Amino acid sequence: LVNGNPSAWAVDIATLLATRQEQLVFTSTDRGGRGGTPDDTGPSMRSISVRFGIAPANYAEGGDGVGVGEVFDGTSAAEAGIKTGDRITRWNGEPVDDVQHWMTYLTKHKPGDIVDVTIVRPKDPKNKDAGSEEMVMRVTLKARDQAAR
Repeated sequence: LVNGNPSAWAVDIATLLATRQEQLVFTSTDRGGRGGTPDDTGPSMRSISVRFGIAPANYAEGGDGVGVGEVFDGTSAAEAGIKTGDRITRWNGEPVDDVQHWMTYLTKHKPGDIVDVTIVRPKDPKNKDAGSEEMVMRVTLKARDQAAR
């Protein structure tokens, strides 16, 4: 409900899209189909048997790791002490460039595997000038929930 009008948000979105200068570009999150391009070589979720337990902060390619946007309770990441705001920079000592690159590492593991995940954590998330610290977290990977597939 926006200003008492249940469809005002739809009008706002339609107006924004109709007046947008640049063309929208579809980016598939499913590398195995549903819009993926033939040259899109990232792994599909079907090829991953483990669940790390985070939602990335950004799915765009960035080259500086994977920002942690959310950590889900009871998952491998949560149990290892990974927190929202951390940035994953290495996986078993190998650099992590972005989400797609990190997903290729996940495809190589099975439940019960133990991995060393290097993260960068802000010393004070509210003060960017406070700096950050790098730490290695030992993570035991868990199986993906079969119902989530």
